[in-house]
Amino acid sequence: MKSERAALRDTLGILGTRVIWSLMGLVSGIVLARWLAARASVLILDEPTRGVDVGAKRDIYFLIQRLAREGLAVIVVSSELMELIGLCHRVAVMRAGRLVTTLDAVNLTEEELIAHATGTAP
Repeated sequence: MKSERAALRDTLGILGTRVIWSLMGLVSGIVLARWLAARASVLILDEPTRGVDVGAKRDIYFLIQRLAREGLAVIVVSSELMELIGLCHRVAVMRAGRLVTTLDAVNLTEEELIAHATGTAP
């Protein structure tokens, strides 16, 4: 546990261990620390900001962007469309368990995402 906390603190730099623990919860923080300490090349985050306040969301967004800039592939699963548009380079839209399309996030709108998700896109 001690080495995981040190790895998390070293990797995250600007965010201290206590901040991550309070943002993501102890279990999520430990899992994230293990992934980062193991030098994982892909990080999958399922609803990473669910249940956190606006300030914590901002910190999590900065963390995700920083990890991606440093070369980590980050997959974000989220029901918050603006979160996906703001964080992602590409957005994969699924409907009924199948991949419908993959969209470039540049100039992507909520309306376009909803149209693909509901099957009403042209």
